[in-house]
Amino acid sequence: MKRGINLNLTSITLTFTKMHKNDVKEIKLETLEELMQLTVAARSFEDLTQRIVEKCAGLLRAELCTLWRRIREGGQDKLVLGGSEGFRRKPREEIPIYKLNWDATDDKDIEGVTAWIAIRRVPYRVNSFIELDEHPSHRGRWDRIQWDAQADSRFKSLIGIPLLVEDNVVGVLKWENSLNPEGFSENDFNLAKNLAPFIAIALEAMNVREEHEKHRQEILKGLTVALLSPFEPRKLYKQIVDTTADLLYADLCTMWLCDSDRRVLRLAAAHGVRLREEDIPVYQLNWDVKNDQDIQGITAWIALRGKSFFARYFEDLKKHPSHRGVWDLVQWDGQPDKHFGSLYAVPLVVNNLVHGALGVAGTPKSETLSNFYFKPLAEGGSNFLQG
Repeated sequence: MKRGINLNLTSITLTFTKMHKNDVKEIKLETLEELMQLTVAARSFEDLTQRIVEKCAGLLRAELCTLWRRIREGGQDKLVLGGSEGFRRKPREEIPIYKLNWDATDDKDIEGVTAWIAIRRVPYRVNSFIELDEHPSHRGRWDRIQWDAQADSRFKSLIGIPLLVEDNVVGVLKWENSLNPEGFSENDFNLAKNLAPFIAIALEAMNVREEHEKHRQEILKGLTVALLSPFEPRKLYKQIVDTTADLLYADLCTMWLCDSDRRVLRLAAAHGVRLREEDIPVYQLNWDVKNDQDIQGITAWIALRGKSFFARYFEDLKKHPSHRGVWDLVQWDGQPDKHFGSLYAVPLVVNNLVHGALGVAGTPKSETLSNFYFKPLAEGGSNFLQG
């Protein structure tokens, strides 16, 4: 199943701003901006979680802050330690892993308060070990590790918050042992609850980024194999469009190349095209044309102007002065307004000379994602043409 990704730094910024105005009164805007910058600067999920716990420990003045990441392993959802500040380092095998039994109806059947926070999606606060020990899900596994089996004298207080994107649990964030003698206050609890949505968004953004990077590496391995094989232009062009479509989760990918005298642009390879060969348009290239309105088609415009083009919706496509709709009518069964998903296309340039165009349609409507993956791949495709 294709996973449409629409999460980028712009949407995160808008979410931060909107939630700040409507819901978050205890958090300064600078704090939200700092959290957002953590996402931008982080090199990996582990790096991001460590930056988050270091920041959050200071915000609530806690001796310990831990972030537990939801993973799926062996067919089972689990919480594993993703980052910590103030944790007394132990061998990894001693750190508890919490299994998430989503079907548990009785809190006594949930193995650990951390797991309970995730499963029940409920924030939790206590200011004594007696309160913690009375919780029906408490097992003390973490207490034995962090507090050297002396939690009854060394544990002071706890805030635990589920990290949710919509209703999806991405993890749990915990603060332990407030540096304030009276423990965690109601204001501390509200601050933690208000921070949680932003942290969840940051984690989900990094999850998406790492997922796409892994997918990208797997796809490019296949392309590398094709490049190392005996050179067969048609086979290589097909591999490029198939790889590009897979990488961007696109329904359609086409490669258009100029003929030898660079007067005609023809389809060289395609992924997802439903047309008969005789129905595929051929674009005439008039390199002397000055007015975009005199160019017969956006594909020809990309080649002639040497510029990329992005359209989220068919309405955006129609606004282009070179749009003629010849391809739309045949590819989308005369109903492009209904079937068109999106379009991103770039020129294929070698030594400052345009040799064609590469385009994808039906991708997730994210120009950021397209820029991140598609442009480098198109540049690579140009290099293949040169070779």
